[in-house]
Amino acid sequence: MLGLIIATATAQNFNTRLIPTPQEVVKTEGVYKVPEDLHNIPTDTVEAIVGARNQKEAYRLVITPKGAKLYFAHPEGAVQGRKNFWKLKKLWNGEIPCMEITDWPAYDWRGFLDDISRGPIPNEAFRNRQYRELYCNFNLNFANYYTEHALYNPQYPDIVPTDYNGGWSYNQAWIRMANLQCFAHFEKTLRIPFYQNIMDTRYNVDPSNEATYDFLRSQIENTLKAYYHWTPFFNINCDETESLGSGHASQYVNSVGADEAYCRHINRVYDLIQECAQRRNDTLKGAKPEVLMWGDIVGKNPKMLKELPRDMNYIVWSYVAQESYASMIEPFRNLHFEQGTQFWVAPGVSHWSSIPQVHNYIQNIAYLARDGYLAGARGLMNTAWDDSGESLFGDCWHAMAWGAEMAWNPIKNTDPEKARQELAERERLFNENYNRWMELQTGREEAAFTTEMIYHVGDLAGNKWIGDWFNTGALMQPLMEFYPANVGDAMLQRCDSADRIVHEVLNHLDSFTVPHFAYACHRILCVSEKSRLRAMMYAVLQGNGDASEVKKSMQLYFEHLRQLKLEYLRLWDEECTTYSREIICDRYDHLGYEVLEADRKVFVSTQEKDGTALVSLRTLFNDRPIYYTLDGRQPTQGATLYNGAFPIRQSCTIKAVSYNQWNEPAYSEQYLLCHKGMGHFKRLNSQYSTFRPTYSGGGDEALCDGVLGSDNNYADGHWQGYWGNDIDIELDLRQKTEVNSISMRFLQNTFDWILAPKAIEVYTSKDGVHWNLVRTESFAPEYRHSGNILHTDAVRNLNLKTRYLRVVVPNPGPLPEWHGSKGQPSYLFCDELVVE
Repeated sequence: MLGLIIATATAQNFNTRLIPTPQEVVKTEGVYKVPEDLHNIPTDTVEAIVGARNQKEAYRLVITPKGAKLYFAHPEGAVQGRKNFWKLKKLWNGEIPCMEITDWPAYDWRGFLDDISRGPIPNEAFRNRQYRELYCNFNLNFANYYTEHALYNPQYPDIVPTDYNGGWSYNQAWIRMANLQCFAHFEKTLRIPFYQNIMDTRYNVDPSNEATYDFLRSQIENTLKAYYHWTPFFNINCDETESLGSGHASQYVNSVGADEAYCRHINRVYDLIQECAQRRNDTLKGAKPEVLMWGDIVGKNPKMLKELPRDMNYIVWSYVAQESYASMIEPFRNLHFEQGTQFWVAPGVSHWSSIPQVHNYIQNIAYLARDGYLAGARGLMNTAWDDSGESLFGDCWHAMAWGAEMAWNPIKNTDPEKARQELAERERLFNENYNRWMELQTGREEAAFTTEMIYHVGDLAGNKWIGDWFNTGALMQPLMEFYPANVGDAMLQRCDSADRIVHEVLNHLDSFTVPHFAYACHRILCVSEKSRLRAMMYAVLQGNGDASEVKKSMQLYFEHLRQLKLEYLRLWDEECTTYSREIICDRYDHLGYEVLEADRKVFVSTQEKDGTALVSLRTLFNDRPIYYTLDGRQPTQGATLYNGAFPIRQSCTIKAVSYNQWNEPAYSEQYLLCHKGMGHFKRLNSQYSTFRPTYSGGGDEALCDGVLGSDNNYADGHWQGYWGNDIDIELDLRQKTEVNSISMRFLQNTFDWILAPKAIEVYTSKDGVHWNLVRTESFAPEYRHSGNILHTDAVRNLNLKTRYLRVVVPNPGPLPEWHGSKGQPSYLFCDELVVE
């Protein structure tokens, strides 16, 4: 009995080293030394593999000291069994421990989605690598390439170049799922002026226009042609359509309702798929593809599910780690058991504009795979999105292998504590096996620490000193924009701490084994170097910095940028086609030009003196002549030469230029709104948001500096944002001044949590201490509109004469009930308090 218990425990703890982990393994005595000349193993068909839930791919592999034998009920089971036998031979160096494996996949369909519409498009060699790694090694069986505009269509040749026509190599075992965005995320096409006839908003097409369906018909036919062999699935996407009806389709959507408009469009697209597939099948004699779509919109209102085709396949997606996704899945589970409608689950690799965030995707993939499996999901689609146009699939091998692990054999426990324990053990074994696999693949001993290196870099995302610098966009922040949060001593401390932490991580990295992660570390160091340089430049502008040290730092940062660009392009060229490559080069080149032109940039500042607004101009080192105009003309060396601060008495655009020793110009311009409150800031009684440095608008005085923000970008650095707080600002006009009106510009973007105000309160005071409310003006903004909406709210006919003025804008309160983040605090964004 004791021997049986020990043998059972040994079998349960035995690690085959396989990814994915087999469902059942019984360890037996001995070792099978695989002959070098062995080309196949004996097989036998059986009626069924006992215990298997998926008989189609199930197999039983028996390995004894004398040899191996494979049992299967269907040919696909034989394929899986043979693959795993040869993997075992490689993993155990030809001496396989004896065992009996009974195995089958939890999900019938296991694959990945690679976003190819925002930048990187994999070249043929890399697609073949995806096939080798993910099908041959990790048992995935489909690939889905998310496509908005990345397939050439001769009917619309201006959307994408001719050499992007699919060309996907065909393999019967490796399904290429057709994919075409058919509703939202249409920015790449709709930005072309000749397609705005089918536009609702810049995000989505117009479902009220028949021209939309003529366009989609052609694109669907073209997509089916690109996937020129029969594909069993067509993913029409149709996700994130929150802006539906806020543009050209507003009248139609208001008349039928957003839900009805959405369902009608999906049904039209579904019919187009059937129509186009039928014409194609008349020639190819193939079956019609099943239609898939993302389930985020219909999941919010399950009644919509009843209005769509019964044979629709819904993809339930979430990319944020949670302990349970059961409630999200429930509407689709119910529909599945009521009428057989299929659904899939889609976690993600968590690399939005960054290296994948390992702790997030480990839990996200594991728990969504578990909950989908328990609810009867048909497939698992692990997603790699590329919101910035820079995130490479080469970052994601570990995350994709983990997705394959969970799609084949997900964790089972639903009790939170037991699930955490099961996940921790599965994660440990998986990482051990992944390291072994990488060591064999690369032939490098350092690869035995691959996952340790991946975790070291992934942990940087949660480090307080790194934070948002983990994001690729951090490097693109303008060098010469100075906000309180990015130029002070705290920023210098952050730079020093970040440098130390990243160098410690780099000491543990092998750049050959994890080149993308090494690049991410180098990019963070460049962000830190840029941030330190910005603070040093600001000190020079304030008259207390060392100009010679700034010049040295500029040259060093410039050289490091060059090295980083070359490092990234080597990674790009290994994986991607040339499409969008010039965009990446332009981004780095722009950063280089920032440095080259830094000493010529003209800075415009305003100040008040004796009731008059004065404008000052200067360059970084104050060592170059500056020429300027106030009448809109482009300045040249024939324009007015700056000799000192000058007054402005009306709004104007100041255009300035400075030249280097080779007579190359650098132009600057700034619109200044001249009004009675400009330069008369006294005190800010409320705190603006510090979520991003740009939300300061430039500091406490931003609402009285005469500088307006853009009409459509609240993060441009000139809008001041307040999260959950009122705006409460005091002005000292220096003397009793006639005040007839107060106006303020607000930018609303409801889906970004930014609401326009409902009221403005105006106060006056005789001493600047005790305040009297003189007027409350109320407003009724409509929050359901999407996109950036500019509001200019005013309090008119005040007829005041006062020195002290206080304006309070109450925060509009929590986000409304219908909002996806209802109950969360809202933002106020204002760019100027105009006193007239």
